[in-house]
Amino acid sequence: MEKKKGHIPSYWYPLSLVCLFFLFVREYLFRPFWFDEALTLMNFAWLPGPVKIYFSYVIPNNQIIYTIFLHYWNLLPHGGMRPDFFLRLLSVCFAAGTLILLYQAFKRSCGKVSLYLALAALAVSPPFLIYATALRGYMASCFFVACTLVSGRRFLSAPSWKNWMIFFAGCLLAAGTIPSNLLALGGCVCCLLPGTLKNFWRLKRNYVLALTPVAALVCFYLPVAGNFAGMFKLGEGWKSSLAVLTAFYAAAAAVFGVLLLPGIGSSAFIPPKCRRIFPFLAFLLPVLAVLCLHKPPFPRVCLPLFPVLALVTAQGLKHFFALLKGKRKRLWISRLLIGCVLVWGAAASTDNFKSFFAEKFGNGADDDFFYGYYMRKAHVPEDVVKGLERFYQPGRIPPVYLSFSADPWPVMYYMLSRGYESRFLFDGPRGPVRELERGSLVIINRGERFEPLEKRFSGVLKPLFETAMHKAAVFE
Repeated sequence: MEKKKGHIPSYWYPLSLVCLFFLFVREYLFRPFWFDEALTLMNFAWLPGPVKIYFSYVIPNNQIIYTIFLHYWNLLPHGGMRPDFFLRLLSVCFAAGTLILLYQAFKRSCGKVSLYLALAALAVSPPFLIYATALRGYMASCFFVACTLVSGRRFLSAPSWKNWMIFFAGCLLAAGTIPSNLLALGGCVCCLLPGTLKNFWRLKRNYVLALTPVAALVCFYLPVAGNFAGMFKLGEGWKSSLAVLTAFYAAAAAVFGVLLLPGIGSSAFIPPKCRRIFPFLAFLLPVLAVLCLHKPPFPRVCLPLFPVLALVTAQGLKHFFALLKGKRKRLWISRLLIGCVLVWGAAASTDNFKSFFAEKFGNGADDDFFYGYYMRKAHVPEDVVKGLERFYQPGRIPPVYLSFSADPWPVMYYMLSRGYESRFLFDGPRGPVRELERGSLVIINRGERFEPLEKRFSGVLKPLFETAMHKAAVFE
């Protein structure tokens, strides 16, 4: 049978989507670890096995399901690759899997072109790319949320114990990675519930769909309930709820804004029977989360909601294209939109744009979505090791005190990887360091001063070397 002129093969969309992702992700792969990444690896992924990891849920950095995956990924042969580069590839696999799964599962309901545009906007955006290369559970969360969307839709269309168990498993994996993924699972419920209110309150499957994520969360953390409750006492997060919402909505606008305008605008012209109400509620869930939590969370906890927002955006675009008359017009508009997505993605990846976003919306160096301190050129913890090599040979070296601002965990990781073993000291949850031995090394952030430490430990610090981010001295 002769192919139609202009026909695009079915494999082209997912293949080009993944190629586009790999094209943009390259510059994010080659970066050193930062605080949370090295802490996760050294304290949890290096533990003996899954049982030990599960019952070591003492701080939120142990994102249990992801940590177990990272544990086994670390045991694979590295093939001569740098360990930090190799370990980042796990999240890259989750990211590529998320894009492919969403496209293959929803290409009919959302439309190939509409879904491709929404996923392409996600694939080239800095928020997605940062966590697609991070040793954190956020990209694994996105993948499990995508699995939940697929299994949840299957359960709604054919309610059965088998389909419900698969849906429950997806919720369990998502909640077991990060408890706050309950927010993203709530977005899945909003996206999957029927768009019309006919018999809505009578259908038991709707209640089962809504309650399953909560049941999965309870089941997973019940054996470690004491530690789970203790997480709320840590008080980690941002100082301002408004700042959290500003960062999230600015990031969502930067990712989907080019496509959201025609999508949302066209919904007003779609007949009521076709208009979907619930999916758009997913955009409001971060507001609900901020209002319910006693401490404003880090904006990054909202990242697993992005796959849901991609589907909502695609659905809006489908309505938009439905209003366009003529195949040629739809083709021209779709090409224009993909061009806008690519140009916007390239612009958003520039340092100037990321810096602007971080300063205006993301709390500066603490930004979660575009230009956190760990994305900046000055963040090279390996330079500390290069400085040490001028004064010490690999092996056992004097005790090392690291300030919290010096990003201690990656510094320790790179020191150990280069053979510099030591007794590392830093102020932590167990209390501050009370005294230092003479001859100890002190490593602080370049913006800090030695004088407070000299007064605190009753000694003199003799400067040793400086890097773009750190200062080192010997305690005498």
